[in-house]
Amino acid sequence: MPADKQQQTRFNWNKFPYSKLQESYTGHVACHLSPCENTIKVALNQIGYVKCINLGCQAIMNKYCQINIQKRSWTCCICKTINSINDNISQESLDIFRNNGSFDFLSDTIIPGPTVEPRMIFNQKTKVYMYMIDLLTEKDELSSLKSSILESVSALPANSVVIVITYDSKTIRIHDSDTGIPHAFDIESPIDVKNMRNNLFSGSYDRFRINKYLYNLNDSVQLTNLQSSLNNLSTTNIEKPKGQRHTRITGTALQIAMELVKVMKLEILPILANKLSFIVNVLVFISGPCTTGAGKIISPSLKSNFRNHNVIVESFSELNQLNYAVKFYSDLIYANVGLLYGLDSEHRAFNKNCNISIKFDIFSANYDETGLFEMQNLCNLTGGRLILSDSFDTNIFKQNFLKVFPGSQNRLNYNGRLDILTSCNLKINGAIGPLVSLKNHSQYASDLRIGESLTNSWLINSFQDTNFTVFFQQEDFIGKKRLKNDFYYVQFKLRYKNRDENFLKIITVEKKNGHTPAELAEGFDQVAYLGILAKKVVYDNLFNLKYDDLNEDLDLMFKNLIVEFGRVLIEEPTSVWSNEKFHNFITENSLIELNSKFNLIPEFFYYLKKSYIVRKFNITPDETSFYNNILLQSNAKVTRLIVNSSLYNVSVHGFPNIVSSDTNFDIAALKYEQIFLTPIPLDADALSISNNNIFIFDDFFHILIHYGSSISYYRDIFIKEINPKLRDKDLSSIDLDVDIKQPLLEFKAQSENQSTLNPIAYLIDTVDFLKIFQLIRYSKLKVLQVIRDPQRSVLPRYVETDENKSQARFLYARLSPADRYNDRYSFTNSTIISEEMSLNDYYRKICFEARISIERKEKM
Repeated sequence: MPADKQQQTRFNWNKFPYSKLQESYTGHVACHLSPCENTIKVALNQIGYVKCINLGCQAIMNKYCQINIQKRSWTCCICKTINSINDNISQESLDIFRNNGSFDFLSDTIIPGPTVEPRMIFNQKTKVYMYMIDLLTEKDELSSLKSSILESVSALPANSVVIVITYDSKTIRIHDSDTGIPHAFDIESPIDVKNMRNNLFSGSYDRFRINKYLYNLNDSVQLTNLQSSLNNLSTTNIEKPKGQRHTRITGTALQIAMELVKVMKLEILPILANKLSFIVNVLVFISGPCTTGAGKIISPSLKSNFRNHNVIVESFSELNQLNYAVKFYSDLIYANVGLLYGLDSEHRAFNKNCNISIKFDIFSANYDETGLFEMQNLCNLTGGRLILSDSFDTNIFKQNFLKVFPGSQNRLNYNGRLDILTSCNLKINGAIGPLVSLKNHSQYASDLRIGESLTNSWLINSFQDTNFTVFFQQEDFIGKKRLKNDFYYVQFKLRYKNRDENFLKIITVEKKNGHTPAELAEGFDQVAYLGILAKKVVYDNLFNLKYDDLNEDLDLMFKNLIVEFGRVLIEEPTSVWSNEKFHNFITENSLIELNSKFNLIPEFFYYLKKSYIVRKFNITPDETSFYNNILLQSNAKVTRLIVNSSLYNVSVHGFPNIVSSDTNFDIAALKYEQIFLTPIPLDADALSISNNNIFIFDDFFHILIHYGSSISYYRDIFIKEINPKLRDKDLSSIDLDVDIKQPLLEFKAQSENQSTLNPIAYLIDTVDFLKIFQLIRYSKLKVLQVIRDPQRSVLPRYVETDENKSQARFLYARLSPADRYNDRYSFTNSTIISEEMSLNDYYRKICFEARISIERKEKM
């Protein structure tokens, strides 16, 4: 079932479970919330919004409310309060509310008030970019990093403000925007945060004292100083003792960065005449782990090994250093939520006119681990990106770094607050995504904890194409069942800022119960279900990793779906799956027919257990954090791609075989421009791989071109014997006439003039080389198109390999061995030697367990 484009929500169950027993089979009711999708935009100065008079509700009027035009009244769908309609609300305005459930209320453009002080450089459009650079980075690496930073500075809006902080083993430097001379202070011992400001400002009490650290890009002199400061950065030459890591004070540098933000909050913003809020984007570049001071991740001695998944699983609670580091970096966000959002320690408003949002983007470049596992909450809670690469000189880093700066910053929303209201028969269990609880434990929040819970209000520092996941719990049982004709209402209220405009987004949805399994299945959105389940699995295992229990839980969820929505068959079914291959899942030992709405469920559970989310073999905790950061902010479509990867066969319609059966085949006469190329989706199992085709594999983080052995063999022969010039040429830019067709004709003419038979000349008559290179060129162009897709939040790692070569492991590791299917294809199948259970065997195992439960259920 597709998502409602207007409502921007996507529920896993569009009809809610009718009983507790049904709920035990279906799992949690939840939804994806995608606030960046377009809705109806209404200017507040045109109609204004009408809200409920109940102070505990204040829901906005919408099409699900009962509106009585004659009595000029309306009944709130959330709290059932009867409200009067003011006379200043026109009929046109009422028609908008009566016909829509979702709105974007756009306030007037905020006009800055009179200048309070000539030295004030902040205004409503100001964005602050804080670059934190590790000076222990190798010389060549730092040079490449500086080039990327200078390129990003040139792309920033003219009204931006830049702060530059550098750090190494014991010194932190904040660069002065006027003189270019950095203010440096040594950290010999754990820093006293209370005295940090005195160290930063040398006892100055000027309320604009922070200006000395702010590069105003509107000022050409300061822009020149900034470029000069960045160009003059150099690697700190500190001799590293033998058997030791570099001493690095990353955590202390982050503490100082937060102190600078606090100074902006407490000393600059309160003096402004009008409301002002802006975002601070902290860009952290690290090339090694923090080894001393606050946030220490590992000791400098090389004898100390990095934590791995096995150690974390077995003794997480006993790893004091790991627990301390995780808490330290998380508290940089949690402990400052109130200060940044204008709330006191009890989350009561004390300065609503001064709001600062903060966003962390962390870029790690090292072949070893750098501590991203401990630092991941800095990005996960603020909507930032956590990017892992081998070097600052790679395209993966450079392209992903530039993706942090969307064009003109139009897509960057910040200073957001999400409030969710529900009808009395529905409670909120929690939310997952880049948000932080505001601890508003109201009547809308349940006591069950999932994600950021025990609240119905959250702070959202920043979001672009971000997706949030919200979990619900049904209330009001009558015995073991809910009210028969119960309706559920949910209203999402999202306040946020984009550039110089404030928005209030309202999304209201209505749901009802499904009384039978058939009704529940009718409202089942399996793609949303897969994404919600994957996100919950990731969130529950961010730090406390219990993979054995997780595998058992996933198997139980799968079995419960089969029990509730499957039935035991007496005879062989005729149609169960949309794909005929899945007929083989129905075996004589477990004849179970599953509703067609669940046709993706078996392979999803199977590949989820094989994915980076659950399987931690041959993967580091830092890599896991990188994958988790992307998945937690992705929508249902991207989540499905991450878990259940795509495999495409690139072929030419009408030409099933590479080797021509006609020895008199005239290549020159064939009109290749009329051939229609298209990628054909395949199942991700071993049977899909053949030796005479090209395959494109995409799991969002990697994109791979796999050449069958026949394709690679004839490609290499052509390049070696017929046209050696192609060795140094990109095959995506070849000219088929000049680079392929003409060399073939010339080689064939030369061979005919020779007295001895050239075996390669025989191949020209039997092998369609032109078609081979056409497929190769198309595959490479198709992959480049995917890589350059602006909708992708990260640049995938590009791999090009031949069948049975070492890098083919990226593909084979994600395929089902599938060695028990009957071969229904004409080509030779690749063999994957594995101890793993195939998809067929896994489904048969779960069906065997489910069949017993189904028969027991039918006898009850």
